[in-house]
Amino acid sequence: MKKITSLPIGGFLRIYIILFILSIIRLSGGILSRNLPNISDNSLSQLEFVLNISTFIWALYLVLLFFKKKKSFIELSIKYYIYYATTHVFYYFLINDYGRIDTESIREVIRAMLYSLIWTLYLKRSKRVKKTFTQK
Repeated sequence: MKKITSLPIGGFLRIYIILFILSIIRLSGGILSRNLPNISDNSLSQLEFVLNISTFIWALYLVLLFFKKKKSFIELSIKYYIYYATTHVFYYFLINDYGRIDTESIREVIRAMLYSLIWTLYLKRSKRVKKTFTQK
């Protein structure tokens, strides 16, 4: 039986994991500063808290898969980015008053969508990614 050897983590994957860990830190800061103090305010705050906690746990799991170079990392990361962009769009429309344009929220939604698109395309098309994440 032929043993599959994988490439070491390098190239854009180093940039990817640094940015991903920074986004986890940013998310945890948002949970601690914005979600926890307001958790009992209303059901919308509770929904945001649940979404942020689930995103945080999923992201930590992806970091584990990344460093173990598991093949499932690619598919689960793509699903994570779809979830990430979708929740931003959903949350924007949920909290936005009709007729009022909140430019900061729109910027956040666009940033989430671009971030998701760029990394999803990279994870799907990169030969290095396919050759790095080979462990079952």
